[in-house]
Amino acid sequence: DLERTGKIISVVIFDGVLFFFFVWLLRHVLFRAGADRNWALVLAILLVMSPLGLSQWSFDIGRLDHLNFILFLFCAFALHHQRPALSGLLAGLCVLIHEAFAIYAISGLIFIEMALARSRKENVSTRSLVLITSPSLLAFLLVAIWGNIEDPADLQKLATHYDGFEVWSRGFLEPSLTLGVPGYLVVAAYLALIYALFFRFFVEVGGRCAATLLLVVPLLLFIAGKDYARWLHIIFISFFIVLNSTQGLLPRSRTPFGRLEKVCFLLLCIPLGPIGITTALPFVPYFGGLLFKG
Repeated sequence: DLERTGKIISVVIFDGVLFFFFVWLLRHVLFRAGADRNWALVLAILLVMSPLGLSQWSFDIGRLDHLNFILFLFCAFALHHQRPALSGLLAGLCVLIHEAFAIYAISGLIFIEMALARSRKENVSTRSLVLITSPSLLAFLLVAIWGNIEDPADLQKLATHYDGFEVWSRGFLEPSLTLGVPGYLVVAAYLALIYALFFRFFVEVGGRCAATLLLVVPLLLFIAGKDYARWLHIIFISFFIVLNSTQGLLPRSRTPFGRLEKVCFLLLCIPLGPIGITTALPFVPYFGGLLFKG
């Protein structure tokens, strides 16, 4: 089927362009002035090698979350240029693209604004926080009322059988019951590594209050749906964006990584294929079976 093949190729090319544009923005444009070359390469290696980085981006191809990651960078960039209203409007657009953005990214934007105010030895402006969050809350409310329409079938349900909340909540509060004990252990281990990697830096840059908000809110993703492995990828990339957009606030003599963080970094860099979507590390049993047969 040439038409289907053409569509698949188009999606692959588009998503590949998105990833390399994302990396280019990280490295060369948005936060170049604050970049520390001593660890920029280390972070690049982490992004490429980790099951939570490039391999998962390629495995979970075609997701609109990848577009939201790029818009997240621009939201952070707007905050660096003291444009909270622009950041909030972009964030509201992201929530309309995928409502999960309200869970994993808004707390990150609040953290960035608080960290920037802290670096200027100022109190964070309530007005700025309202401008950052209100468009996203409005967008999330619209999604809750009219549903997250992903295909014509959902639109038809919305129009004839269900109200907006019933369509939107079709996967809400749906625990992942198919992982099994090994799957849950993998998810828990990677989640612990992610938090151990970023915790010290976030506390040092933003303070305990801001860091607690940033670290706790994204965990609501595990209540909202069953794509546990995919949530790991989203949390990792969102923390990566926040770190990249605030690392310039550290003194030049400091590094975001201590001994514990270096151990976590090495473990996260083990190339085990993509982290997966509803199944953790889906390629590991396959390649393990090949090695065992060999």
